[in-house]
Amino acid sequence: MNKQSIEEFIFGGYYLVQPSKLRHESCKLIPKYFYSQSKCICSIHPEISGYSWDPISQEDQKKYANDLCLNDTEYSNLQKKIDTYLDKKLLGWSNTFYDISTAKEFYNNFLKNLSGIKLFAIGLKVPEVESFKVENSESEGILNALEKNMIIPANYKFWGYEILGYEWNAFHSFACHDLIYDYKQELKIDINSHGLIDNYENAVKAANYTNLESTGAEPVYWQPWGVFECSL
Repeated sequence: MNKQSIEEFIFGGYYLVQPSKLRHESCKLIPKYFYSQSKCICSIHPEISGYSWDPISQEDQKKYANDLCLNDTEYSNLQKKIDTYLDKKLLGWSNTFYDISTAKEFYNNFLKNLSGIKLFAIGLKVPEVESFKVENSESEGILNALEKNMIIPANYKFWGYEILGYEWNAFHSFACHDLIYDYKQELKIDINSHGLIDNYENAVKAANYTNLESTGAEPVYWQPWGVFECSL
């Protein structure tokens, strides 16, 4: 791993991510099974369907239970556990875990039937944190994580930077717009084996480029987020 000042990453939450198979031909430069912090691409657990008080249909709840291979009793226990996590401020809206033991407990209790789940911590370099707070002042879960001012532990495996934009408590990703081709052709930036950017300076260039109106990306504030794998 490139030891590029891990101490400089401020913790933005733990996330349980199920990989997505990117189907379109334009994604050839990204791994076939891609882990993203964006709900547009990957399932990130718990999904909103797991919240007992969210005004969703019974059909959506049943689908989520089926996706997780949980029976009615197990799914009811999942909803109760989510309520408990929220009450104890161990989980933030909508799927931001604040401590690793809670994330692992949720995985072991409710996600073991799924394949490929990985646990990630994400973080921002110190200079990026204040600008995120300004641009996303009404955020909840992830903003609460950043305000804890915790440093990402040095033993987590650094995967690279994902260019992400935050909106309504969820991320958009550069991969939603196939911008890897623009990064490569316009900025001469390569992607690593995880489909992410290795170098911080290149990630900043990519984020600045993504913020241009001409890219057609969502009009949100795009930043380079460090992505770290944690053992489950």
